[in-house]
Amino acid sequence: IGQYKNLVDYIVANPPYGTKDYGFDFATSNKNTDSRWQWGVPSKQEGELAFLLTIRDLLNEQGRAVVVMPLGTLFRDGGSDIRQKLIEEDCVEGIVTLPANMFLTTSIPVCLWILNRKKKEADKGKIFMINATDDFVKEGKFNKWNDQNAINAYLARKTNTGFSDYVDHKTIAENGYNLSVSRYVYKEEVKEVIDLPKLIQETDQLMQTISKDMKDMSDVLKQIIAI
Repeated sequence: IGQYKNLVDYIVANPPYGTKDYGFDFATSNKNTDSRWQWGVPSKQEGELAFLLTIRDLLNEQGRAVVVMPLGTLFRDGGSDIRQKLIEEDCVEGIVTLPANMFLTTSIPVCLWILNRKKKEADKGKIFMINATDDFVKEGKFNKWNDQNAINAYLARKTNTGFSDYVDHKTIAENGYNLSVSRYVYKEEVKEVIDLPKLIQETDQLMQTISKDMKDMSDVLKQIIAI
C-alpha cells in the first residue's frame, strides 16, 4: 500500500464488513509513522473505518473515491472522532444511503461514502446527501436499486424534499458528527387539519343517534319481556 500513498486518482471499493481484526496491533505500533492513523487508530469494532482511512490515504490531491460501507459507519459513537476529522478536512463530498438485502453475502443496509480530495467550490463546507432507501424494487429476496434517480440528483446536485439535499458542516457538528442521512433528509409528515366545530357537531349528531337507538332498543326489550 505504501508505494501508492497519495498517488491514486480514483478508487471504487467494497471493503469487508464486521472483520474481527483488520490489523489493529500493526496499526497501533505504526501510528506515529503511518499517515493513515494521524487521526487515531480505529478500534477493532470499527474496522470499516480503517479501510476508509486507508483509501483516503491512497488518494492524491485530486483523488476521488466511492466506498460501499455498512450503514453504522455513519452514526456509531465509536467512529465519531474519525468522522469529525474527515468532515473538517472537507474530503467527504457525498453520502447515499441504500436499503438492506442488496447483496448475497450480507443482508445489512449499506451506504456510499463519496470522497473527493479537491471538492468544487460549490460543494465546500457541506455534504450532498441522498436518501435512496425507498428507491428500489424487489427481485426475489433481494432489492434492486433504481439508481438513475440518485445518479441524476447527485450529478446535478438537485435538492428534492425527502430524497436529496445539501447539509452544511455546522449542522452536522451540532448533531455530534452523526452522518445518518435520515436525520437530515426526510419526508415531512402531512398534518391533518381538523375542523373542530364540524367535529363537535358530528359528535353531537352521533350521540343523538346513539341515544335514539338505545331508546328504540329499550322499547323492543320491554315488548319482548311483556310477551
